[in-house]
Amino acid sequence: MIVLQPFIGLEFANEQGHVEVVPEVRVAFLEPVTGTRFALKDPAGHGVDITATPVEGDDPVWVITPVHPLLPGTTYRLEITSARDMEDNVVADYATTFTTEG
Repeated sequence: MIVLQPFIGLEFANEQGHVEVVPEVRVAFLEPVTGTRFALKDPAGHGVDITATPVEGDDPVWVITPVHPLLPGTTYRLEITSARDMEDNVVADYATTFTTEG
């Protein structure tokens, strides 16, 4: 089994370096993947409702958006799991945190 590094990067801060309470998180993979699961969790570890939408184009990019505004001044955890490339290689699970402005 090959475990791949997952991303080109994540983008979720605005031009001032703050994360808005209704962020649009862009997740870019190095190559096309399937089976990817995205989860956003509040400080207590509870799931936050999100949408995950693939972006049409050459790069495998997803846009993650919360269904409702997030709480200001709160740290959230974004988890990306279960991704596999087109040759069925496992992509390493990834998690990061961010704090909303306010």
